Amino acid sequence: MRGWRRAVILDNKGDDATLRDVGKSVRELPQRDSRFRSRKEPDSRWFRLMVSDDWNKARDQVRKALDTVYKQGAWTVFIDETRQLTDPKIPSLGLRNYVEQIWLRGRSREVELVSMTQAPRWVPSSFYDQPSFVWIGRINDERAHQRLREIGGLRREHLGIIQRLQRREFLVIGDGGDYTAITKVPEYSKG
Repeated sequence: MRGWRRAVILDNKGDDATLRDVGKSVRELPQRDSRFRSRKEPDSRWFRLMVSDDWNKARDQVRKALDTVYKQGAWTVFIDETRQLTDPKIPSLGLRNYVEQIWLRGRSREVELVSMTQAPRWVPSSFYDQPSFVWIGRINDERAHQRLREIGGLRREHLGIIQRLQRREFLVIGDGGDYTAITKVPEYSKG
């Protein structure tokens, strides 16, 4: 995530250790951003939206945040579990239209969307069609492989690489498949 840019992390779990200390914890995004412009720290404009446990409140809270981001422009949005926002079935929030609007029309408003999922067969097709870069970890499930084949830039030979990835390794694919690399994320250690 880019340091001086406004960013919102949609924290729908509230207890994920990797997100706990990132961004200012809020229940609603600020409508006006002027009070944060004078700060000198790069991450002073990062917010972690603490999503309510109540489904109706959560749906309205996240819908409002996505609408604000889209209207204001120049935001980076991080979604930890895309299915939680886009799936129409409760307990998911059924906000596919708002997420897809950012995927399909956000670039002209300088809205970036970083979205993750653990089950690639349960997310909208724009998840596969719109990315500039894709990071894929090891997946051995054949149904997931079928869905992965729909990702723009993913080639059949990439599937074998994905199956051979080790723990914490990711295949990075960008520029329509012209750029590929394997990267390893270091172990997280406290202190």
